[in-house]
Amino acid sequence: MKATILTIGAQTQPNQWVQNVEMFASSLDTIQVNSSAQEIKQALCNVENDSQVLIFVYRSSDSYALIKEQLMMFYQQPLVLDVHQYHQNFDAHVWLQEAILNNSLPLRQNDALCGFICHPYAHKTIVVVPQTFQQQTTLFDLITQDARDVWNLSTIAQQVVQVLQAQKATVTSAESLTCGLFQSTLGTVSGLSKVFAGGFVTYSPYAKQQLGVAKVTIANYGTVSAQCAKEMAQQSMIKMQATYGISFTGVSGPQTLEEQQVGLVYIALAQQNNVQVHRIVFNFSRNLMRQMCVSFGLSLLENHLRGE
Repeated sequence: MKATILTIGAQTQPNQWVQNVEMFASSLDTIQVNSSAQEIKQALCNVENDSQVLIFVYRSSDSYALIKEQLMMFYQQPLVLDVHQYHQNFDAHVWLQEAILNNSLPLRQNDALCGFICHPYAHKTIVVVPQTFQQQTTLFDLITQDARDVWNLSTIAQQVVQVLQAQKATVTSAESLTCGLFQSTLGTVSGLSKVFAGGFVTYSPYAKQQLGVAKVTIANYGTVSAQCAKEMAQQSMIKMQATYGISFTGVSGPQTLEEQQVGLVYIALAQQNNVQVHRIVFNFSRNLMRQMCVSFGLSLLENHLRGE
């Protein structure tokens, strides 16, 4: 997991945060940003693609207001699944089911604001915290647990396998842009053979046709389409006689494909007499996008199994 500390204002120092962040981050960058809307916006653009945790350390209430404003403009809505709000004396810990930048949130220089966001379907932890905040260890123990869990794909896979086993259900997969990453992630879980017999990597149009995707589907809609994703999921499920089939097809870049934009992904989940297809546009690097596809696919399957 990569983290980036962005210090806002020339006099702001990140040193007291580095040690705590290094405890959970496999990679850490620190960036000094002047307290201006344009520079904060540019910094967000620079780090968005490859950092799963963003920590804004600010010095003044003016910087705090700028950070909030730029986050709202950059991510749009909806962006927050859960927000933690911490006070300097740590006598309040409030869970808020609202936007991280909602005007009802207090604007006090000694507050730390932490959010776990989705953009879109892309998990990210954001921390906005004053340089003077004293509860770093407690704060990061709480907020980074969410980030560690989400970005540990093996943890999510283990949860999915456990639910499949409990329901005596099975799953298979047909993967294009993820190129087997979903299946190899499942393979990190012991006892997988009870719920997974095998799957398919169908990278080319020819491989997709060999799986059973109709030639006319590819001709009319292309390989990066809801129709193709639907047939990939259905055919994998039928061929492996599985309870569920999940498929991944899209454009991981850097070049476009079939005149479709880089980042466009279709993920389909099939079961008997029902297929749901999700269209997602990611704004990430190639490898990070593949990880996000797997994370979304695992979460999609788990939520369905749990009836959510």
